[in-house]
Amino acid sequence: MTRIPCYKSKFILVLLLSLFVFFSSFITDANSEVKSDIAKVYVFELKGPIGPATYDYLFRSFNNADKANASIIVLNIDTPGGLASSMRDINRLILGSKIPVVGYVSPSGAHAASAGTFILYACNIAAMAPGTNLGSASPISIGGTGGMDGKKNNQTSTIQKKVMEDSLAYIRSLAVLRDRNVSWAERFVANAESITAEEALKNNVINYKANNLQDLLTKINNTYVKINNEIIKLSIQPYEIKTIKPDWRSDLLAVITNPTVAYVLLLIGIYGIVFEFANPGFIAPGVIGAIAILLGMYSLHLLPLNYAGFALMLLGLGLMVAEAFVPSFGILGIAGIVAFILGSIFLIDTDVPGFTLSMPVIFTASSIFGAAFFIAIQLAFRSQRRPIVTGVPHLIGEKGTIIVCEDGKTKIYIQGAIWDVKSIKNLKPKDKVEVIGVENLVLIVKKVG
Repeated sequence: MTRIPCYKSKFILVLLLSLFVFFSSFITDANSEVKSDIAKVYVFELKGPIGPATYDYLFRSFNNADKANASIIVLNIDTPGGLASSMRDINRLILGSKIPVVGYVSPSGAHAASAGTFILYACNIAAMAPGTNLGSASPISIGGTGGMDGKKNNQTSTIQKKVMEDSLAYIRSLAVLRDRNVSWAERFVANAESITAEEALKNNVINYKANNLQDLLTKINNTYVKINNEIIKLSIQPYEIKTIKPDWRSDLLAVITNPTVAYVLLLIGIYGIVFEFANPGFIAPGVIGAIAILLGMYSLHLLPLNYAGFALMLLGLGLMVAEAFVPSFGILGIAGIVAFILGSIFLIDTDVPGFTLSMPVIFTASSIFGAAFFIAIQLAFRSQRRPIVTGVPHLIGEKGTIIVCEDGKTKIYIQGAIWDVKSIKNLKPKDKVEVIGVENLVLIVKKVG
């Protein structure tokens, strides 16, 4: 039997291992290539009023889709509208996305109103489910609709005209960019018109009408979209769907950016800080108050804050506090309550539904402040009318017993304290005396009994 030399056996072993590694990598690459043929469809929900929480959720979701090399993003839209600033932030995400974005108004009964119309126009592909509608995109006036007398003044009309023209130009630019009906886009904004899914498809406002997501993905497969001046083909068959819903952070942000919640947080913070200053050492009210104030300020920072209203609130609080130190007979306190109510009404500078302060909350908070103020005033007046029960003036007429007479000093125990006394007549321990005067914290007494 012929034996293979040692160096030849090692060479054969290395060769076999190399072939094994080569074919293994080939098989792995082939499997990866097959897997990569499955399109990744990321679905994000855009539901309810559009605000800072909506933008935060979509910003993080777009980043996750980009890192995962998603093939397409679907925005499932059902919104009554929201803040213009948040809507523009979301549109910047869509327009700057390297991944095709499909806006889909669903399910049946859903709508893309106001800001939702602008977002649908910004998407690369627009689609709607049967029984849905879009439109009513007229900008809601900021800071009210008229002057102090309820009538429109020239300045208000000019501001409204500027807002209207800006919105018209914006939606026209989106319609031209996405090659959709410009005329209807203007009608949505200028006349607050709305249309159904069937009318929108007929008038080239949307690209597709789809019964459900699967139907939509089937219809847009092998179509072309324009991404950053580059035409790409959508090959999304087969596909896997990954739905990313708002997490706890988005839910928390949605709660604290509610103007009413932000307002209540501010009030809790103010009460906590005031209570801590009035009762030093409790710690808990101060800590809770500080956290509540920080959360409230953060929420107001994200909302369209009217700084004049905020200043009026602070002025009102300052006047009510000053009433406790300045004898103004209630003038400062009443002025403070009025300033606080007016500041609360003007605090949020928008009339967008879902982002306005609740009037019952405003008047409840103002009533609590007012009640606390009047209770404090009443207690102050009562304390002024109450007779003096302690201190040096009240010692006049008090009677007591001499407790010690030594080293030329005579002392007496009255009102829980030991006092030095002097008298015209000599005194001795256990003598009964009456206070007839006070001189440099020394009681002048006379002997009685």
